[in-house]
Amino acid sequence: MERLERRKLTDNEMVITKHEYKTLLKLAEMAYKDMSLGIFNRNWLEMKRGSYNKERFSACILDINNFKKINDDRGHVIADQYLQSFVNRLKEFFNDKNDRICRYGGDEILVLTRNDINEKKLEKHVGMIASLGVCKSSGNETLKAVTKKADKNLNKNKRYFHGELRKINKNSNLFVSTSDIATM
Repeated sequence: MERLERRKLTDNEMVITKHEYKTLLKLAEMAYKDMSLGIFNRNWLEMKRGSYNKERFSACILDINNFKKINDDRGHVIADQYLQSFVNRLKEFFNDKNDRICRYGGDEILVLTRNDINEKKLEKHVGMIASLGVCKSSGNETLKAVTKKADKNLNKNKRYFHGELRKINKNSNLFVSTSDIATM
């Protein structure tokens, strides 16, 4: 049996029990994870902001269409189950070991991946239940700048979903406001 050597602890060291260590790990997990969905939370995102800078990655923000109506009409339990099912579908699609899924706010989910995001395949996989905004970094942008662009693209797509915008043609990513069409 190995004999442990005793030594004096420095000012930066302390002895904790195995139970205390496990408790600290659980607290750390709770600080950076949305425990109800099993994905990272906004605290994790704030902590990771610098680690994505100057690297190539893609960000995708997804927002469940009409989630408030589901919540109001069916109740919080059903809405939570719906959100969990949605997150599970995202986990199936974004299954690379470096993909990160994070609750961005409410029913908005942020995905960070080192891969390109095929929007058509993603839309087909999650169905028409969500609007999404995607942005690919050039390698010179911060995580904050890329997520801001993805959020802007999400808002454009939500306006399209709600009928406030129309695509110029079905193959285009160019939009025109429906109020502008009415005045033409």
